[in-house]
Parts: sequence; C-alpha cells; structure tokens
Amino acid sequence: MGREIITLQLGHHANFVGTHFWNTQDEYFRASENNASPEREIDHDVLFRTGQSLWGGETFTPRLVLFDLRGSFRTLKKISDLYKPPISVDAATWGGDVYSIVQEPYPQNEYLRHLSEEDAVGQADGSEQQNYGNVLDKVVDVWSDFNRLFYHPHTAVEIPQYQHKPSWTDQEETVAHSTGLGSFDTYSQGYSLLGDREWTEDVVENAIRFFVEESDSIQGFNMFADCNNGFAGLSTNLIEYLREESPKTAITVYGVWGNTSNPYSVNQITNSKQFERDLFKKVNLALMIEKLSQHSALSFVPIFASHKHANDRVWKHVTSISSAYRTSAYISAAIETLTLPQRYKRDPAHMHDLVTMMTAPSRLCNMASLSTAMPLPIWPSASDSEAISSVVKYDQKARVPWLEGLSSGDLSYVTDTVAAQFCSVRGLADVLPRASRRAVEEFPSSLDAFLSSFMCPMGYTQRRISSLAFPLGEAYPQFFDPQVTTSGYIDPFTKRSDEPVIQVPVMSLLQTTPAMQNLVHVTMGAAEGLGTAQFLRYAGDGKGGQGLTVEEFREILEGLENVQSAFSELAD
Repeated sequence: MGREIITLQLGHHANFVGTHFWNTQDEYFRASENNASPEREIDHDVLFRTGQSLWGGETFTPRLVLFDLRGSFRTLKKISDLYKPPISVDAATWGGDVYSIVQEPYPQNEYLRHLSEEDAVGQADGSEQQNYGNVLDKVVDVWSDFNRLFYHPHTAVEIPQYQHKPSWTDQEETVAHSTGLGSFDTYSQGYSLLGDREWTEDVVENAIRFFVEESDSIQGFNMFADCNNGFAGLSTNLIEYLREESPKTAITVYGVWGNTSNPYSVNQITNSKQFERDLFKKVNLALMIEKLSQHSALSFVPIFASHKHANDRVWKHVTSISSAYRTSAYISAAIETLTLPQRYKRDPAHMHDLVTMMTAPSRLCNMASLSTAMPLPIWPSASDSEAISSVVKYDQKARVPWLEGLSSGDLSYVTDTVAAQFCSVRGLADVLPRASRRAVEEFPSSLDAFLSSFMCPMGYTQRRISSLAFPLGEAYPQFFDPQVTTSGYIDPFTKRSDEPVIQVPVMSLLQTTPAMQNLVHVTMGAAEGLGTAQFLRYAGDGKGGQGLTVEEFREILEGLENVQSAFSELAD
C-alpha cells in the first residue's frame, strides 16, 4: 500500500489549525534530537519530503500546499531561507554602482524573534524549552504569527483576487479595500476560481502535481478547509480535480467552521446584513456537504469547536478557548491524535482502510463526527486500575462529560447508535507515574467496554493506543486549569503553579452516526430559506456567472434531502 500523505490547507481558519499541526510535527523532531522517545513510533517520511536546497544542502519540508487570501501570509516568506541561494560577492561581474532596494519586513513578535535567534546561533543541547503561549495569546492575528517551520517554495499559494480581513472573531472574515479586492464569502466565488486557467495551471502544475509526482506511492490526501466561506467552493472543485487524476485515492476533508457561532446556533442577529452573512455561511456548508457526498473513498469531518467560557463548560480542565489561536490549537490536537496511527512505524493504519470502513454503511453517508478528550482525565490512584476505569465509566444514553463533540455543536457527547467508529488514544504510558503502570496494561479492555456502549455493527469498530503523549511545544497555548500537572495527568489535591504543561494524554473518536442528519437538516433549512433577492446576491447573477444557477441549486437541495434520509436510515 501507499505510504506518503499530501496535505492541503485552504482558508485562514484551516491554516490556523494546520500551523499548530505542523508545529507539533516539529516537536517530534526536536524531541528525537534530545534523545527523547517520539522517534520510536513515528515515520516522518509519511508527511515530510527530503530534498535539496539551491546550494546543495539537504532539506526536510512538509508535503504541503496551502491556500489563503492576500494579507494572510505576512511574515511567511514565499521562498524560505532553506532555498535562498548564497550570495557570493566574488561572483559579481557588474563594475558600476550597485543600489540596493530592500522592502521593510513585516515586524516579528517575540516568539518569531526567538526563532530567528535560534536559527542564527543554534539551540544548545539540553536547553530548557520555553513556552510562549501567554505571549502569543495577546499578539496572534494571522496563522503565520506562530508558524515555526520552513516550507518548500511550492507550498504557499496566494489568492490575489481577494483580501483577508485580519480578525477571526469578526463576523465577516474578509473586507473590500480601496484596491477593489472584494470579500470571499460564497461557495460560488471559490468554485469559480479554478476557471482561471492561468492561475489553475500555476496551482495544479507547479504545486499539487509537484508533490504527487515526486512521491513513490501516495496513500491519500488530508485536507483542512474552511467550510463557511468561499474556500468551501474552492476545496470542492479541487477535490473534483483530484478525483479526475486519482479516482480511488483516499481523501479526508476536515471542514473548519471558524467564527464564534456554529451552524446549530439560533440566529438572533437583528442587523439584516449580518443576518444574511450568517445565513450564507450555512448555505456554503450545505453545498459542500452535498457536493462531497457524491464522491467515493472520501470522508468529510465538519468541526465546530465550542467557544463556551470555562464556567459554562461541563469539562472544566480546559479553560476558555474562544480565540482563534486557542480554538485552532484544540482542534489541531484532536486531528493530530486521530491521524497519529497513520504515521506509525510499525503496523500503521492506512487512510484507504479507514475511509472505507467509515463510509461503508451507505454511499451517501460519508460525513463523520469527531469527538475528543483533551486532556484525557487520568490521575494516579491508590488502586492502579481505578485511575483508568474511572475514565471509561458511562451511562447508556447519558452525557460523557469529558468527551467533547466537535461536530455535534454540543459541549459533551451523547452516546448513540453508530454505524462505524475509529478511536485513537495516546499518552497513558508517558503521562502516568510508574506506580500506575498496571492501569496502563488494563486500559485496552476498559476502552473496549466503553466503545461497546455505542451500538455499532460487529467489525466496524477499530481502536489504536499509543504510549506517546501529545507534546505541547513552545507555541502551544496553555489553556489548562491548575489541576492538570506539568506531565499531563490530573491531580485534584494539588495545584500547578506557573510551570507550563509539557504534554497531555488525548483521545479522539471518529464516528459515522445518524446524529449527523441534524447538521444536514439545519444547513438545508438555511438553503431553502433563501429568498429570490438573497439567492441572486448569493449566486451572482443567478445565470451561472459564478458557477451556480437556479436549476443547479434545486438539484443540490434534492441531493441534501437524499443525504439526510440516508443518515436517518442508519438508526433503523
């Protein structure tokens, strides 16, 4: 089977999540350099490529193509320092005067200045790692503000037709400037971008195809994509291209909903323009759901992280995650844990096998629900087994307070009938003290009992357990309450002082469940609620100028009804 995975990131919210994801991958390299343990499990070649710089040096960069609007890249250089040719004074042949015109660089924050100094002088072996989470909490505006990796020149793709509005929390993500660049708000705007032949050839030929052709055997594409703006349309059209080139290659799409509400929220906005913008966001997701349901070997995972304040949360050990920087970190940990088994050195989980299992119950039910527990609530106990068994206790049809549903729009998960499920748990052996090792040995049977509480057909449950805890690097936010120790377990009798948490155990649970019909119902209702004037504003002239006609829209609504019915039948 294939080994390499190519990652695609589309949109500002998705790139926030992706930046945390790649920072975590870099933590594994740093740990292995310090003779720590991650190298024992992870095959870095799955996500990274080896190459050569222009002056012959070896490079190791992500197999990644990321898309964003103008104004999002800032400190990220189109040509990273890894690929800049050395300047040789001796090579100069011009005998006249030389004038240097240098553009003022975008100012770096404290964390990025630290990285520049580290690159210049090198990090001392065994030096204590700092955490810049509290600093970044106050200054992060775009995802490049906390990016620590160098990228290949084919990685970053700017969409020059639209300008980013520099705020995640504002209800409108993009803004028209005096340059005439408009907002990137609708599915049709994104879908029509690939109609620009010159831009498409640049993206497809020079970026995606470059990483595809240099790989030995691709196992799939992981895509992080905004699902509530124009990137919903661009990602859908890009998948259609990938399907033409690779009809059977597995694709997993993580649709990130980035603003402060989620599709399940009741719209109480009185401003008519803002109400319409929020309505359009739900319609964008509805179109994305229907279009992706037409593809085989594809799994779509919509994600809406909770923005509830800590006092409103059922699970108290994570405090407020309302900012873009914090929310994306939380989401990234869930995705990184879910996909960790794909990067095992021994007996890895293959993308195609997972996607096939998750979509097997019904062709139209290729949308899955993601839940996570971060940190997984474990603590040392007088009874070894008690530390673990307390985690997986459950009441049928009751809330699981420590498992947060990222796709359900709710704070805690409700046990239910499921058609397929995949669970990844990490960090027990790394986090628990040696006195609790017997609990680690007993955990698999406890986890099996927990997973069996979901009514799932035989053969459609898989789980993977890794000893490797989730590493919290220098740029990861510290949003844990004082009962979470620096090692990541929970100690209800003491409080952590100012020391940062360096690792945590995490559980990620992916399920194909009839509960996803609720999301289809909500977004389809938004699409059906568009009036004639609203539809014309949403779809341009309504004659296909932006790729969506009235007839096509009606077909999409019919398709959504079929998708909703298919999920409803899973409960039968």
